[in-house]
Amino acid sequence: MEYFDANVINLPPNEAGVYKKPIYYGLIHVFSGFVAFYYAWFGVVFLVYQLSQLILNKRFFIFQGKMEDGNSLGHTAFKLAEFLVGILIGYIVHKSFPNVKFPKDRFENK
Repeated sequence: MEYFDANVINLPPNEAGVYKKPIYYGLIHVFSGFVAFYYAWFGVVFLVYQLSQLILNKRFFIFQGKMEDGNSLGHTAFKLAEFLVGILIGYIVHKSFPNVKFPKDRFENK
């Protein structure tokens, strides 16, 4: 149940440098990847946002309205892996439903 608890953001990172976070943050990263599959600019914004957190050594928590010190390459890599899962889901959905026209489908022949 701790992954639904907003207080897990105060826990130290594990051996790989990954901080525990509420599950909805992971779902947001996956959903962001799904959106970026169709809208490349969204992926660029996501990557800049994540890399800025790494460079500044900060973690931003939008829903809690706070910013915490501490970040790591492992933690950022984990968030980017969640993002890539979303891209993969977008690819699978796109290939699984070839007759469905998705919004601003970048794959259609012009």
